[in-house]
Amino acid sequence: MGEYVRDLLLASAIAVLAGLLLPQKPERTRRLIELALSLLVLTVLCRPLSSGLRGEGILAQITLPSYQYGDGLFTQETLSEMERAVGEGVEQDLAAHYGVPASCIEASVTLALQEEELTLSSLTLTLSGEGLLLDHVAVQQYAAKTYQTYCEVKPYGR
Repeated sequence: MGEYVRDLLLASAIAVLAGLLLPQKPERTRRLIELALSLLVLTVLCRPLSSGLRGEGILAQITLPSYQYGDGLFTQETLSEMERAVGEGVEQDLAAHYGVPASCIEASVTLALQEEELTLSSLTLTLSGEGLLLDHVAVQQYAAKTYQTYCEVKPYGR
C-alpha cells in the first residue's frame, strides 16, 4: 500500500511540475500535454482496480470476520449466500478473461473456514453455449491457478 501511495504522489508531483512549466501558447499543445498528464495520474490511481479485474488475488482482497460456523453469527444461509456471490464473481471474471458471455459459465463454489480464513475449497464450472467452444483443459488450469483450489470443468453439466 505504501508503494501505491508513493507512486501516486510521485505521478501527481510530476504532473503539477510539468503543468507549471508548460508554455501558455499554443493553447492546443498545452491542452494535449495536460490531458496526457491527467491520464498518467489516472492510470496510477486506477492500478489496484486493474489487478483485481485480472483475477490476481481476488479472494485475498476479501476480508471477512472470523466466525466459527454454528456459533449463531455464521449460519448455513450466510455461507450459501457467500458461495453464490463468489460463484457469480468467478463467472464474471472467467467470462471477461475468455471473452464469452457470463451466461455461458456457471460456477458452483464450496467455501470452507480454515484457520479463521474463508477459503475456496472446490470449484465446479459448467459450460454451455459459447463456453463449449473454449479449451476445457486451459479453463480448468486457469481457474485452478487463479483461485488456488481444485477445479472441475463440465460441459452441459455432465
